[in-house]
Amino acid sequence: MAAKFPNHHCLLISLTMGFVFSFCSFCLTPSLFAETWTDKSGTFSVEAEYVGVSGSNVLLKKSDGTTISVPIAKLSDESRDQAKKLFEMSQATTPTNSKPTASTPTNKSTYKPLARQLNFTPPTPPQLAAALPFPTNTSLQETWEHVRDQALAGHLDVFWEALPGDIRQFVDSEEIRETLRPFLEESDISISPETIQLVNKLTEVLVTKREFILNSQLLTAVPPEQLPLIKQGFDPAIGVIHEYADFTFSVELIKDYPVSDLVKYHLPRIGAHLQELLKLVPADARDAFLSQVSTEQTGDTTGTMAFPNSEGVVQTVEMVYYEDRWVPKDMVTTWLDEKDTIIEKMVENASSGMQIGNSPETTAMIAEMVGQIDAALDPLLAADTQQDFDIAIGQAILPFLGMMGAFPGGGPNPIQ
Repeated sequence: MAAKFPNHHCLLISLTMGFVFSFCSFCLTPSLFAETWTDKSGTFSVEAEYVGVSGSNVLLKKSDGTTISVPIAKLSDESRDQAKKLFEMSQATTPTNSKPTASTPTNKSTYKPLARQLNFTPPTPPQLAAALPFPTNTSLQETWEHVRDQALAGHLDVFWEALPGDIRQFVDSEEIRETLRPFLEESDISISPETIQLVNKLTEVLVTKREFILNSQLLTAVPPEQLPLIKQGFDPAIGVIHEYADFTFSVELIKDYPVSDLVKYHLPRIGAHLQELLKLVPADARDAFLSQVSTEQTGDTTGTMAFPNSEGVVQTVEMVYYEDRWVPKDMVTTWLDEKDTIIEKMVENASSGMQIGNSPETTAMIAEMVGQIDAALDPLLAADTQQDFDIAIGQAILPFLGMMGAFPGGGPNPIQ
């Protein structure tokens, strides 16, 4: 049976993941030394203080107070050695409460995702460079640059850290978990075992039949110049699928652990794989998109931020400085108006028994589709030759396309 999420659970998730896309305040770590930085060609030279490392870039603060991001690979040998020395010095003096890396978390959380019975070894998330701390007292532009650089470096948990502290404390509070625990335990908020088995089996095919997939007839229609990118991105894409599934399947643990535990465990792991995929995007295309984002600070605590929405239309959002974070004004207004009644509304919704889910007919159709796809994956796993695999995948695709035609809009989401 597909999972059903009650209204109070959706409200808790929306509080968490909706607020997560607000923007944070930032002040770069104290500069260590003013130095001359040059590139390989010798045509670029700048007097600036070392600030830190973000992904594959070194952050430098110029005398006018602006911070620039320079690719380490473009630096001269002397400047690269200089960056390495200063980075090692900063690591040696990093305070004990600095942010953990994705691979070596330093918090005392006992959180672990739900165990999955796997017949394969999933891709290991690449190790991320140390995340920069999330300081306070900064401009809206510096806030945007910090969130941007940390997200591009794989630290997607920066969106959680971007939330005002009182919101994070509220979402993480034991009061919420204890108040809602009875309703959460009575409700079906877990993913069905059949769906988990299907995702595990699909990932197993992607991992164990990698070479067959990359040499299959499915790729004959792909332009030859794109094939190297597909092959480079294949493993990180599988990593994203696996880690995102881990996050999704573990959502029921929200009744036992603070949201921050889930976020800090899963988001850097997803981000580490996404960072590898991002390397395949041409830098000019990425920069062209990011250039559409702009900020304008109109006062100490007010400003605006413009960015393209999902339709590509640039929209402007009012921003305010609240609790050491730059966040959308509407979000702060809603929070201050409703924070004292949110738990009451959650309990009211839970008590009413209102749930969001599929109708019995749709649930039955989804269960049938999951079963058929699961069965279609077996021949793919059993294939020992390229020919057997191509035959099996051809036989699997046609029935699947037929089933998808039964659902308006391209088919349902089996884990809704």
